[in-house]
Amino acid sequence: MFNKENIMIKKLTDKQSLCLGFVLEYFGANDRLPGSRIIAAHFKWSQSNAVNYLAILAKKGYLELVENDGSANFYRFAKEWKRYCEEQQKRGK
Repeated sequence: MFNKENIMIKKLTDKQSLCLGFVLEYFGANDRLPGSRIIAAHFKWSQSNAVNYLAILAKKGYLELVENDGSANFYRFAKEWKRYCEEQQKRGK
């Protein structure tokens, strides 16, 4: 799907949508993104499964990798997706 600025928003599976929803909910309550341990505990997944979901959300353009210190990945919301969400809010969607 493209918005008017040609920002690609890739479709998510149901589980990916649940994961993204939890990330958004956690961010709203804690002003930071949850790590893989928090996501794994919430969904009762293995930590490696949570890491894979974060990587998928990054690959699809919802998150972006900030840094990798060799032991952990750190993500933030992707700029393009933030712009898309802002546009949707302006339109009342």
